[in-house]
Amino acid sequence: MFEEGIPPPSIFNDDFLAFRKEHRDRVDQSFILRFGKSAIEKNWAAALLVEKSLAGKLDAEWFELGFVCPVKKWAEQCSSWKTAQIKASLLSPSQQVTDLTGGLGIDSIAFAKIAQHIQYAERSQSLCAYFEQNIQRLQIENINTFHGDGLNCIPESSADN
Repeated sequence: MFEEGIPPPSIFNDDFLAFRKEHRDRVDQSFILRFGKSAIEKNWAAALLVEKSLAGKLDAEWFELGFVCPVKKWAEQCSSWKTAQIKASLLSPSQQVTDLTGGLGIDSIAFAKIAQHIQYAERSQSLCAYFEQNIQRLQIENINTFHGDGLNCIPESSADN
């Protein structure tokens, strides 16, 4: 079940991408007020405001491909792309990595650029659903998602060490 007030990722479709293209250069604090009549457009406008707050933190090309973050708190808590790349640089290509607290998934995306297989775990169903949509749009195929406590992804033999 999605958390209250968080729109389903399905509303961020091709129509959203067209809306984004038309309005992305006009985003300011009053932007969301212009779209109060349509619930979907209001959510789209809110997502563009969050996107603006992520400028410089994430790769701008991702948003062109349809990457969406509709919740400001998620944006504030995520790693920057540069930080995620530094973490990923510690990996080797043959490694399999589990991101126990996946969040918006920026670290997992960076890990996927280097490591062979990534397991993303996240307790929030909403975050998990958005992450799945985002990696699909970014065409990242070596990440599996797990909705639930990330500790359940650790094999028992590893937990004993």
